[in-house]
Amino acid sequence: MPFVAAFPHQRQEAFFEGHRRGFEALGGVPRWAQYDNTKSAVKKILPSYDREENPAFLALRTHYVFEADFCTPRRPHENGLVENLVGFVRRN
Repeated sequence: MPFVAAFPHQRQEAFFEGHRRGFEALGGVPRWAQYDNTKSAVKKILPSYDREENPAFLALRTHYVFEADFCTPRRPHENGLVENLVGFVRRN
């Protein structure tokens, strides 16, 4: 289930605060969440398409105990769900 919150900036603090608000609004923490390869979450994409996660994001995931699923690089059809939701929210 998507959750959307608007912030005046795109800093990592807003990324984490959005997670907290989303978990509150949804009444709990999901088992997994899907992400584009944003720098707030991913430090480096490794050759095997594994991720070296940003340490602060890894701390967030460890605290709330959920898995992260990242889009495969150069596969626009995987990122479409996230990007389409952003467009929908902006239009509405």
